[in-house]
Amino acid sequence: MTFDPRVFRALERIAARGRKLIAEGDSRLTSVNASGDTQTQLDVRMDALIYEELSRSGAMREFYSEEQEGAEPSPSDGDGYEFYVDPLDGSKNSFVNWEFGSLFGFCRGPEMVGAAYILYGPRTIMVTADETVSEHVVDDRGARELSKLTIPSANIVVFGGLYEGYFPASLRWLQETLDARPYLVYNPCMVANLHFVLKQGGVYVYPGTQSHPEGKIRLGYEARTAGFIVERAGGMAIDGEQRILERNGLPASRCPLLFGEAPKIQKVLDRRDFGTRGDSRK
Repeated sequence: MTFDPRVFRALERIAARGRKLIAEGDSRLTSVNASGDTQTQLDVRMDALIYEELSRSGAMREFYSEEQEGAEPSPSDGDGYEFYVDPLDGSKNSFVNWEFGSLFGFCRGPEMVGAAYILYGPRTIMVTADETVSEHVVDDRGARELSKLTIPSANIVVFGGLYEGYFPASLRWLQETLDARPYLVYNPCMVANLHFVLKQGGVYVYPGTQSHPEGKIRLGYEARTAGFIVERAGGMAIDGEQRILERNGLPASRCPLLFGEAPKIQKVLDRRDFGTRGDSRK
């Protein structure tokens, strides 16, 4: 399938309006969302903006958001997709003027058919994925395609959390990996980490930890969307024991997540011990 033009235009509007919303800088803490995370005003307002634009698109049947509990039907007669959205990943980065982004996965029934993210940084970047992955820059002239993305090879490890809490199997893998003296990266925004791996290569790792044995990443709002994009860019995405796109669970359920260059992720999968005590199914 080619990327639905109705969805593309909605994402383009979301990116343009989102840039202006973020520039207002309203990062006050307000409440706790349905997933148990602290919300900022930016989270709430971006959630409403995204729902409005996807409703206008005519491509949305139902809306599932990390900021809400349960499905929100489209107010229009949309006969299209179920959208699974993280409206503003890394919103607390706004406290220090760091980058953050929005994640979009859209499905027909159980099958994900497309995915995208918007990264708000020095430039506003929109990445869309169907059979291929395309990078666009969004400015006052709209969205312009920059390139197709495939994950390159590089000796890079991107961390999703503090490694002090890793379980022994994960620590063994980490020590073996560090022996090769990789370039190390950390950013609390997963969208930024995803974009980094797509552009620069390497692997992203966020296994289960002592504080979150089941993992930290939301399966339906973050992990599956990232996995879809990574696989279309020639990489792999797993929970430590299987493809993340094969993992079952509710959208808000948590899971470990590892993605990046296919050969390196396959080596992790072949170990069969990386998810030990880090997987809620055990």
